[in-house]
Amino acid sequence: MVDIVFQAHCNICNKAVSVAPVLNRDDLVAALERGADVRVTHVAAQGDHTWSLSAQDKQNLSNTIAKGFILGSSGSGLLTSSGGRKERHSG
Repeated sequence: MVDIVFQAHCNICNKAVSVAPVLNRDDLVAALERGADVRVTHVAAQGDHTWSLSAQDKQNLSNTIAKGFILGSSGSGLLTSSGGRKERHSG
């Protein structure tokens, strides 16, 4: 089951599409922190498109995570841009 979906540019479709990472959430966060390859996929009429995110798309995803739009898998905190965790405050 996919639990992360975000926008990225598909070179085959030549447009922004909703994609899901091939990695699970923990592996995705670890790959982003290491600057490693992040593969994503989206369903298209002529068959699924799967590719590696560009550096810009990886940065956009990291920024989205840092802003708290995608929770860390434990739900105990939000990933910061430096890769650390920050406390969640209710208020």
